Amino acid sequence: MKIVYDHFIAKGGAERVSLLLQRYLKHSVVESAYVDKSLFQDDDIKCYGYDYREALIPTLSLMFFYLFKFKLDTNRDYFLSGIFSPLALMLGPKGGRRIVYFHTFPDFCDVVKQPTFMTKLLQPLLRRLYIWLLKQSLKNADQVYSNSQYVKSKFESLKVASEILYPPIVCKEFEFKRSDDYYLVVSRLEENKRVNLILEAFSLMPEFKLVVIGSGSMYLELFNRFKQCSNITLLGALPPEKLKDYYSRCKAVIAIPENEYFGLVAIEALASGKFVIGAKSGGLIETIKNEDLGVLIEEPVTSQKLLDRVQHFEQLTPSLDNHQLRQAEVKVYDIEFFVQRLKCVKS
Repeated sequence: MKIVYDHFIAKGGAERVSLLLQRYLKHSVVESAYVDKSLFQDDDIKCYGYDYREALIPTLSLMFFYLFKFKLDTNRDYFLSGIFSPLALMLGPKGGRRIVYFHTFPDFCDVVKQPTFMTKLLQPLLRRLYIWLLKQSLKNADQVYSNSQYVKSKFESLKVASEILYPPIVCKEFEFKRSDDYYLVVSRLEENKRVNLILEAFSLMPEFKLVVIGSGSMYLELFNRFKQCSNITLLGALPPEKLKDYYSRCKAVIAIPENEYFGLVAIEALASGKFVIGAKSGGLIETIKNEDLGVLIEEPVTSQKLLDRVQHFEQLTPSLDNHQLRQAEVKVYDIEFFVQRLKCVKS
């Protein structure tokens, strides 16, 4: 099977799913329009070297690539994930199984290099064009999945049907260890992840340690802003084994992204037996189902609300030793179940 994802420009959940499938599907390869080699130098990904980011309108550029330049093999199975790669089905040959997997919903709005009245006018037109192309492409798909009920409902609003297939992890690779003295954030450092709110809250709680793992466009800004806070440590991106070790020893994992489509970090935290402090929006509502697993902060999330929740957690810590329950809860997200669902798809 060929596993195709739009682009590898960050170490997020969608990228991890693609690379995980490569490990568990025999004779599989991963392909993409563009790969940031500085982030994925150790991964075996076929890159077409199409740097869409240099285009005036990146959305149109990626649509063009997957419609006209990316070629499907006739008798090969394909797992097409992301927003743009499914467009390859529109003009591609039939034969083999064609599986589409949505990690997100196309409510994008491009940031152009030199915004003008014309480019602002074109953006809604591009979105309508994309949605039309997607619907035509999906006519050639054998199975369409969404990674959460939240994403599924978004596509239903466009009259695009899909089934839910939650993103996988390898449950046995995560373990619980006695908690150390730090809270953990695992996230891309982008505005919609709201990591800045977490750092603001912990800057007001010097008695509690915070470890942040992840990279992104806001790394330097956050590092410089909070470098005087001795209780806050930004580690950047880490290899999987080191990341899992930090999961296993933290007090709790904090994830408050804005309308996260699923939230793989929460599942990895639960697989490590750890409590989750999250935002009550998006896919997290589906995964943090009760107070044994975690607590969700009502929107709008603020640093003060998070501060209050952390202080409340500290009072409850002795009664929150439910790590076996949390680990049992995530068995349905195991990679073996995911792969079995894919094998059942018929062309």
